[in-house]
Amino acid sequence: MTPTGTSSRTAALVGRAEALFPGGVNSPVRAFRAVSRPPLVLERGRGPEVWDADGRRYIDYIGSWGASILGHADPAVGEALEQATRNGLALGATHPLEIELGELIRAAMPSIERLRFTSSGTEAVMSALRLARAATGRDLSSSSPARTTATPTRCSSKRAPGSRRTRSRGAPAFLPPSLRRRSSFRSTTSPRSRWHSPSIRIGSLP
Repeated sequence: MTPTGTSSRTAALVGRAEALFPGGVNSPVRAFRAVSRPPLVLERGRGPEVWDADGRRYIDYIGSWGASILGHADPAVGEALEQATRNGLALGATHPLEIELGELIRAAMPSIERLRFTSSGTEAVMSALRLARAATGRDLSSSSPARTTATPTRCSSKRAPGSRRTRSRGAPAFLPPSLRRRSSFRSTTSPRSRWHSPSIRIGSLP
């Protein structure tokens, strides 16, 4: 770390963030309370280094948890991203580059017969559960400790104490019948957990 300034811009930004987000961060690990230091506010990165809002330089040993394996702001990556964004973002259907990436992954790991890209770990786990249910023929259950998510093909929810369980496979009773019929999982909840008001996320899945 190389101090290059003495301003308190980071402290000011942390103060603004604390007025918006719990702990001033959107991921608990970013609060840095386990190591007794204030949160970082990182503004830019290049190669293996990042800079905070006061210009202090750090070596980045995290690399976006593997996603930035080529380092930050790699010119070739930036050029490819700029080119791709000219064709639009999040088109909502399969893209040729998606297929090309899948083929590259399978070429690198030939043992892979099928693969699926997901936007979150939650989706990946739900897909794995659905696959396991189909492969074993067992009536698997899934639960989420603090959130409710539901899609036409998968569901994970909390159930209020004393509320009835729907007969549909995988859908809580508050979902409309059309979605309950298309769900794949039975929702369960631990008797020790608290009830959280349901919030439903609906989306089309491949």
